[in-house]
Amino acid sequence: MNQTLRVHHPLFGSLLYDSAWVGEKQVTFFGQKQQVLLTIDGDKEKPFQKRQEEAFQAFWLQGELLLKRTEKALFDYYQQVRDEYRTQVEKDVVDLLVPNVKKRKDIGFLVECIQIFVPEAPHDTRELGLFFECTWEEEHMLAVKFRNEQISAIGLQEDLFQ
Repeated sequence: MNQTLRVHHPLFGSLLYDSAWVGEKQVTFFGQKQQVLLTIDGDKEKPFQKRQEEAFQAFWLQGELLLKRTEKALFDYYQQVRDEYRTQVEKDVVDLLVPNVKKRKDIGFLVECIQIFVPEAPHDTRELGLFFECTWEEEHMLAVKFRNEQISAIGLQEDLFQ
């Protein structure tokens, strides 16, 4: 019989193991509280890396500031890719899925934060990712990658975290 492994970590909270450690956290993004999946890369035989704990703690302590930076970065990224995506969407839904957004807050209607990902990271590096579902890219998740609490990349999740 396969038993689900559960732990309560003082920083991450209640987690269970399902090919990675998973739990839930609440974040406020574009003024809306959202329950998101928390995924910590690893396996059930070894404890979490100290870097993973440090990455999450540093992110959580600066959460409001880092989420505001994320909002701005997503707005800037969207401005760069919008025109290309508009050519790929059918005309009858283009203004719904890939609208011409002029204000940063309006990106909040196009993206939904669904996951915080804490990967195993190289020595002396704190990495963390935020994954989003978005209207303009329905097949792939959009990701914002943080390295040492700075946004280091924005793009498709599969390109930034393999």
